Amino acid sequence: YKGSDGTFIPAGDSQMVCYVINHASGPIYIVYEKKGYPSASIQIVQQAAFKQTIEKITSDKIVADLNNSGKSILYINFDVDKSTLTNDGNDVITEIEEALKKDASLKIIIEGHTDNTGDGAHNKKLATDRANSVMQALIAKGIDKSRLNAKGFGAERPLVANDSEENKAKNRRVELVKM
Repeated sequence: YKGSDGTFIPAGDSQMVCYVINHASGPIYIVYEKKGYPSASIQIVQQAAFKQTIEKITSDKIVADLNNSGKSILYINFDVDKSTLTNDGNDVITEIEEALKKDASLKIIIEGHTDNTGDGAHNKKLATDRANSVMQALIAKGIDKSRLNAKGFGAERPLVANDSEENKAKNRRVELVKM
């Protein structure tokens, strides 16, 4: 049983034994819990160094992606099940704005995408609303509306199969597509 603070908490008549194996790759923690009825649980955790997997979105990267492949895949933070941009999301809008200012002839389609959780029609509307939120934020920053178009696709165009939380997160994205 995992407590809310991340600790292991025995329940009822459970007996717990904890082990640490000092391995060359780092410590391995083992927690064995024998319950008062015919069952047991075991949890094994291996400590590893943090690996940075998210790159900071920059205007230079957006421009390079648009020039090299015709699109830039962005993970913009919104409030859950809403089209409201978070502060982190607004930081990405600033980078898109800078990318568009670097190339005054650049025109983009802002595509909203979701994973397949929930109702398809709701997801398509949510994706459209999020794409429009990005477009409106860029217009508010002085980008001419004639350079922007917004479309929502919901879960219609996944990058990867929606078969894990990690893959679903990859599918929740905004794509900038060069017109």
